[in-house]
Amino acid sequence: MLDYGSFCYLQNQKTGGTYVELFLRNFSKPPLLSYKKHGIVKESVPGKFYFANVRDPLAMYQSLYAFGLEGKGTVFVRLQKMGLSASYADGPAGFEHWLRLVLKPENAYLLATGYTPQVARWIGFMSWRFMRLACHGFEAAAGGFKTSAEATDFIRKNFMLNHVLRQENLRAELAQLAQGPLAASMKDPSVAVRWLANSRPVNVSVQAADVQALPVSPALCEYVRRREAVLYNNYYPLQQEPQPHAA
Repeated sequence: MLDYGSFCYLQNQKTGGTYVELFLRNFSKPPLLSYKKHGIVKESVPGKFYFANVRDPLAMYQSLYAFGLEGKGTVFVRLQKMGLSASYADGPAGFEHWLRLVLKPENAYLLATGYTPQVARWIGFMSWRFMRLACHGFEAAAGGFKTSAEATDFIRKNFMLNHVLRQENLRAELAQLAQGPLAASMKDPSVAVRWLANSRPVNVSVQAADVQALPVSPALCEYVRRREAVLYNNYYPLQQEPQPHAA
């Protein structure tokens, strides 16, 4: 979370958050008031502009696994502490086995402390990660929902994002934001847009391309779609199936 007073950027993991952070630190006119990487908003402020990133969930799982192959990431550390380092032993070819392991609701504890089996029964991990940022009070309330309808109603009433950037088109959408809603908060929007046009991705896993190059079975893709329906239905509704080769 980068809070600049008039606007606040919430960093959703595996969606290009480090890149957006670099952009904001370089080109934001107001000073950074507070920073907590991947932090949530404790109290939303009326009139403040909130935005975050989203990404095809299957691509996020691929990225998460690729970082684990390099010994990086909180999920890798959790699995290692629980004696499951062998789930990475087959390299890129082991992605489907690993994915089936972490997708099971009963294994939710492998992914995050707040992501419990009870919560995992009705929402996928990547959707949960996004909603804990996008919806004020969601993480604390999620464990008490008895039905998906209760969750949907809570999200509808407490969703606070003004804008969502898709990682697959991040530069172009961030440029639109810098020339639109955030133009007054940029030192020089035209310079910021030129930087976006010529910059390179950051914090990219060297294993990611190898993982993404391997096909994922249609049945597993469909299972990911069902588990991550919150993200697919709202941000990728026209896709016929998850896109495993998203950048």
